[in-house]
Amino acid sequence: MRKKTGISKWLNHKTFGIFISILFLFLIFHNISLSQFLESIKSFNILYAIPAIITYTLSYFIRAIRWKQLLSVSKELNYWGVLKALYIGYMANTLLPARMGEIYRAHILGTEQNIKRSSVLASIVAERIFDGLTLFSLLVILILFFHKSAILLEICVTAGLIFLTGFALIIIVSKSSKTQSTRINKIISILPKNIKDKVETMINAFIK
Repeated sequence: MRKKTGISKWLNHKTFGIFISILFLFLIFHNISLSQFLESIKSFNILYAIPAIITYTLSYFIRAIRWKQLLSVSKELNYWGVLKALYIGYMANTLLPARMGEIYRAHILGTEQNIKRSSVLASIVAERIFDGLTLFSLLVILILFFHKSAILLEICVTAGLIFLTGFALIIIVSKSSKTQSTRINKIISILPKNIKDKVETMINAFIK
């Protein structure tokens, strides 16, 4: 039996990802009235979209600067290479389920810039923690100055606990010595092996 080549495996993965994305898009849109959808588009004022598009586009350049700074601790990187990987990853997120584009951009950057993928994935986890803290800060401002709501307060407390805990863990792990790293590895040894290996690799990437 002939073994599958790297290209055929890549095509199979892409085909499966696109199929899953199409399936979920169908599940999302199959109950939406096409006529109402088209009517909403007709009534949309494009002038409102222009500043949003400009702001959204500029946010990618800022995200690339942040990501570069997170990764430049161990190696100086090319900014445009980081931006390219970021664009590819976010594009993949629109096609692949479960934000698999994050893993894809880690693969792209790791391959092109010769960085360990575990280090790139660790930086992406840090990115998401910082994004969560930003969201938490905005929620606090919203509740304090604009709109007090029990539901918003619950969301704010939950988000704060999650992201502040995540941020604290990043600080603790990044400051860990080899002895503390060994202790952390012992704690996560209770996890299933496939999950434990991934978590251990991620923790070691933060420490390095």
